[in-house]
Amino acid sequence: KDKELKESKLEEFDYVICTVPFTSLKRIDINPIFNAKKMQAINEMNYENSSKIYMYFKEKFWEREKEVKRIRGGRSFTDLPLVSLHYPSNILEENEKSDKSGVLLASYSVGSKSMILGNEDYELQINDAIRYLEKIYNMDSKYIIRNLIDYKSLIWSDVQYIWGAAAFSKPRYKTMFSHELTTPEMDNKLFFAGEHISQKHGTQQGA
Repeated sequence: KDKELKESKLEEFDYVICTVPFTSLKRIDINPIFNAKKMQAINEMNYENSSKIYMYFKEKFWEREKEVKRIRGGRSFTDLPLVSLHYPSNILEENEKSDKSGVLLASYSVGSKSMILGNEDYELQINDAIRYLEKIYNMDSKYIIRNLIDYKSLIWSDVQYIWGAAAFSKPRYKTMFSHELTTPEMDNKLFFAGEHISQKHGTQQGA
């Protein structure tokens, strides 16, 4: 349906590659329907939610030399609602100063934990993130606020037509559906692709 013209149109193709997430594909009228096991997979495939908070700083304070060695790439886990933090992977030489700006993935969470910060009001969310970073790095929140240039957050459950971050197989689902998901339909005219079809769910490589 054309949103501007308010008209519906029909297009025909010789072949189709379907990359639509199953959370959205189950809302599409399919005629003739796929085989029973493929339809079961579309209706039962488990999708997990995920949320992220990115923070852009004037200075990569996590790379500063303090009481402990500076953090140069990798990730940290915490029992705070941030759950995990991911650091830029550009490695500094030992004698190189960290005075360049950088982006910190200040929070990355999956499943039910993604709702703790993900569903908060935007302003409250960033204030909480700053408060948790203050605890993790044992530094003044005023420094974090002065150093902060911009921030962006995302919770996948709010992204229209996707309603979930990625496919996560429940027990036995890989055995039941993995082969069936890859098989074409409609006399080998319709093929499937995407992270939910691959064995690397939730990754760009899988997609």
